[in-house]
Amino acid sequence: AHNSIRYEGNPIVIYFDIDNSHFSLIKSRVKNPLQKTPKNPYRPAKRDVEAFAEQVPQIQAMETAKKVFWAFDFETVYNHCGDLIPYSVCCVGGVIGEDGNFIQQNEFKLIGKNCQDDFLSWLISVAKVNAEDGVDNILVGYNSSRFDNFLLVGALIRKGLLSKNDVFLAGNSILNLKFLNFRSIDLCRFLMTSLASACAGFGCKLQKSTLEHYEIQKLYFEHQPNMAIDAGNSFYEYLKANHSKEILDYNLLDCTSLMELMTKVRKAINDITTCDICDYMTCSQLAYSRFEQTLKASSVNVKAAADRKTWDFFRSAVVAGRSQIFKPGHFEGSFQSW
Repeated sequence: AHNSIRYEGNPIVIYFDIDNSHFSLIKSRVKNPLQKTPKNPYRPAKRDVEAFAEQVPQIQAMETAKKVFWAFDFETVYNHCGDLIPYSVCCVGGVIGEDGNFIQQNEFKLIGKNCQDDFLSWLISVAKVNAEDGVDNILVGYNSSRFDNFLLVGALIRKGLLSKNDVFLAGNSILNLKFLNFRSIDLCRFLMTSLASACAGFGCKLQKSTLEHYEIQKLYFEHQPNMAIDAGNSFYEYLKANHSKEILDYNLLDCTSLMELMTKVRKAINDITTCDICDYMTCSQLAYSRFEQTLKASSVNVKAAADRKTWDFFRSAVVAGRSQIFKPGHFEGSFQSW
């Protein structure tokens, strides 16, 4: 009952339903080689951008900056098969000013069927404007590696914009997604808490609001009583006519509060580690990178375990993947002698 799409040489297998409107399953068949996010921004080939010049509307060019941030968020319902269907999407774009605050320069908000495709077309138009400026466009999401990125991948496949090395899969998550001159970051991977708790904890002026998601879900089933009959746009048109303001206000506030949180978290982690979270996919990746930098700066040479006895010694201090130290001690000798 499903169509399968597989690219030769690509370990990603993506399944769509019959009308190719959403995901049913995504999984990896073989191990994907680790590829670190490049420090230099990915610059699209000129032909990649010009190929879509006539398909998308143009927007006002943004002020050139080293990094341009785009906080985005999808709202979804589920159908009778349990597949998630996006019905609303919002995004705010801008730069970080000299005072450290986010300066919003662009905004996108939409309620509609297959809204992820329209959102992608808008992003492509932004990429065309900035392609020759060397801009590093960063898509900021919250829990997007487990959710929003999958919706974008579907839209990218339908436009033929996804290459085999553009998606970095880890388990059930898309930790890094690249297309044209965009790349993604999931802020939740550095905080591991809800957006509401994170905003409150960092003292954000913009706090996440609430929406009656269950009421929206009930409306979907009222307009789409079964899978055999396609209700078309009736559900989306009803939302536009009766719930547009509350949905878009909620969706947009998620994006603006996320971007305020992003600026605060980025500065806080940089103050502690001198690392930019935009160069990493997860907090653990950043921590290990900083650990390596510290060792190099201290001229400490850490060697891998050379034999089973040394390995067992290391493992005896590791519980559930963490080093647990319960007793203080004193080491006699030199680490270099290892």
